Amino acid sequence: MLLREYSVPDALTLTYHQSLTDREIKLSSDPLLRDFFRLTLALHFLERTKREPDELIFSTPYAEEFKSVANRLEDLYDSLTGISITLRFEATKNRVQQQFSEPRSGLESLLFSGGLDSFCEAVNHPSKFVLVHGVLNDIVYGRSRRLRMSCPTLAGSSMVTCRCVHKGLGGGISHTRGLLFLVLAGWVCSTMGSDHVVFAENGPLMLNPETTPISPPTRNCDPRVVMELQSILHEVKGQRFAIMCPNKDRTKTEVAASTPKRFYRWFPSTSSCFSTRTEKMCGICFGCFVRRLSLGALGCDEMNIYAFDVFSDDLYRLGERKIARIIDLRHSLRFFGKLVTDSLGMPENEPAQFFEDPTSMMRRFGLDLVLGIRNLFELHPSYESQNAFGRYCAGFLNEMSRELIDRRRSDLDEILSVQGQSSQSAT
Repeated sequence: MLLREYSVPDALTLTYHQSLTDREIKLSSDPLLRDFFRLTLALHFLERTKREPDELIFSTPYAEEFKSVANRLEDLYDSLTGISITLRFEATKNRVQQQFSEPRSGLESLLFSGGLDSFCEAVNHPSKFVLVHGVLNDIVYGRSRRLRMSCPTLAGSSMVTCRCVHKGLGGGISHTRGLLFLVLAGWVCSTMGSDHVVFAENGPLMLNPETTPISPPTRNCDPRVVMELQSILHEVKGQRFAIMCPNKDRTKTEVAASTPKRFYRWFPSTSSCFSTRTEKMCGICFGCFVRRLSLGALGCDEMNIYAFDVFSDDLYRLGERKIARIIDLRHSLRFFGKLVTDSLGMPENEPAQFFEDPTSMMRRFGLDLVLGIRNLFELHPSYESQNAFGRYCAGFLNEMSRELIDRRRSDLDEILSVQGQSSQSAT
């Protein structure tokens, strides 16, 4: 099957958005990694459009470089999607190294999705990064761009984007999104003269254990995928390349707690939702639920930014598919509750020597969710009984150790206190 059948453009452009003014400059980019990104874009489109051809034929001047990693890419795609495909490469002429356009920078490239984790990493180290955003969806792009320009700290950072919108793609979960965006960041790195990508996802969602028999987890951020892709990019390009994961040993609550409180006002402008069909977050997917409880553990509630409130709205107005998501949330809570009570250990097949202590991290994450429920119930006492899910969470909370929850609250208060002292020193 030919690449053009999947609406992959022959030419993709990197756009440099200058700091403060947001003036746009088209970059003459690294042609080898541009073609590698086009290849991963084709694989992403295949997954999202649910097409399963036997092979994908890709024409490129860099056929030999790509052939050297073809089997590894095929295995990676298979492990992410469960779909087997054969990659074939046809050599073309006109292999010319383009000259790089100004500006170039040795700054690290930070994948900036407009989500909470990447926002926190960006504002905590604003002079360290060029922000990188792949435009697959105009709603997400518009939200990310407004977030960057409305926050003075982020407005001082430059951003590089690549527009690769496919009108045939809807919202929802993707198993290849992480693969696509990490390759994009590698392309930006090479173009801008850097060899570091910063991937700010928190540790529990990198692990993303299977918590429910209904919806299998994605492996977008799985450490083994990240490490394998790092190795593939190194081999293709023939030079050092690193993907840094600074939040790999932190929970989402810890990431937020380590961010100065002056930035909390922009939290509602970030998004953690798996759905990208509307401006508001859905409120019922796992991403929304983890975000709400993680911030709830810090005493924050953003109830007004969700289209549906799982604790107070009428569950009967949800369709069958969305009710299944609520059931997923119950299974997930039960899974993490068992981690908290030590009645369930971490799977033994997790990658060695990547996380410092994955079991401790996941138990802290479980406690964050439990503390989030308790804090939300304190803020809104009616949540305990307004609908069936609220009543389920109330029963779940009663099974948890009050001593463990209080200890977790004290630990988070200490992180907040240290961050507050650091902010005062900085000012």
